[in-house]
Amino acid sequence: MPCLIVYSIKNVQQPVPRCRFQLPATWKNSILSFHENDAPRMDPPKSSAALFYSDPARRLLVLSVRPSPRAKVVNWMIFLERLFISSQFRGVNMEWNDWRQFVLIRNTSGTQILGRPSVVGSRILYLDQDSSGTKARINAINFAPHCDSALTSQAMWDFAGERSLLVPTESKREISSVNERDGSKLLDLRATEDNIVLLYVRV
Repeated sequence: MPCLIVYSIKNVQQPVPRCRFQLPATWKNSILSFHENDAPRMDPPKSSAALFYSDPARRLLVLSVRPSPRAKVVNWMIFLERLFISSQFRGVNMEWNDWRQFVLIRNTSGTQILGRPSVVGSRILYLDQDSSGTKARINAINFAPHCDSALTSQAMWDFAGERSLLVPTESKREISSVNERDGSKLLDLRATEDNIVLLYVRV
């Protein structure tokens, strides 16, 4: 059974397991990777209207689950960062059927994603493109409270835990994925607390 183990590393030579979170049996032998939160931990914006609302209580973690290195079907498990440090789970072995109620699972099989998602505060940004490869979109999934309403792609959400405090709203903006003027191709994006950076490469 695949699982996540949270360790206390006050003593690097003797890490102490704090708790264990079991994962779905179907994810056995999958490639698991975390997309850590890039928002600064200090001096969060006072207003939820900030470009990237980084309320420490709503910082996200995203676990990417890929069945094989070349698989196009990728799931994102999304949950609050504070879940791993909650005293509620300290010293326990959480079975998947219990703690899945705190997470959301996003299925990305219906879109062609460029690069990797960028997690900032309570928002996830990612790029996808059309089948021709000439047009791309910047997609934002926002979990901040009091954010403006936006359409949500219900078909792309495989699971929403009953006890999760995360309610997604989504938006997107179309851009050109190929710059014909200088012959460059869009590869990925990165985000800071107040900027979105697009990464191109010459083709």
